[in-house]
Amino acid sequence: MKEFLTRPIAHRGVHNNSSIVENTIQSFQEAIKNKFVIECDVVLSKDGEVIVFHDNNLKRLANIDLNISEITSQELKKIKLLNTDSHISTLDEVLYAINSKTPLMIEIKSGYTPIIEERILEIIRSYSGSISVKSFDLNSISWFKK
Repeated sequence: MKEFLTRPIAHRGVHNNSSIVENTIQSFQEAIKNKFVIECDVVLSKDGEVIVFHDNNLKRLANIDLNISEITSQELKKIKLLNTDSHISTLDEVLYAINSKTPLMIEIKSGYTPIIEERILEIIRSYSGSISVKSFDLNSISWFKK
């Protein structure tokens, strides 16, 4: 846990939401360059993939009024964010890009179902870097504690 407390945490990566969009591979690469811990948010897609995205809806960052849960991960990958070349990634892709270069804090958005928790656990089991999981949903944290 010490590695999470000795450096600044880049909330959603290092971003400005004009040239570098939050919660994207580019924002995480900037965090790594600056030697920051990375915090990212995750939600579940229609096909059960863990998607790195803050909102449940695409409106704010993609100007599309659809919920992430209504779209498959393959469809989400095709969406460009805020008129940039940045796109939405899965947690698998983010872990591959970070490659244990810095600690990662994963925030599960509220609305507990054990589905996203189980999927996250499957994904992070083989990851060798430092990871913490957080949520404002006590049920989600209790699930991980058990």
